[in-house]
Amino acid sequence: MFVKLLFQTNTTTITDDFFMEVMLRNNKRIFLSFLSILTLANVATLSIKISEKGSDYLT
Repeated sequence: MFVKLLFQTNTTTITDDFFMEVMLRNNKRIFLSFLSILTLANVATLSIKISEKGSDYLT
């Protein structure tokens, strides 16, 4: 009985560590994707404003 409990705890810890690592990598990837999209959108908006190609209806 004690061996089963000890074995389960080790397995759960290894699995939890693995899933924690996967979640952290995925969260980092999502955060970097969000920042890159935000940056590209701001660059596009700035370039349209600087080149004065935007529609008068939008301003």
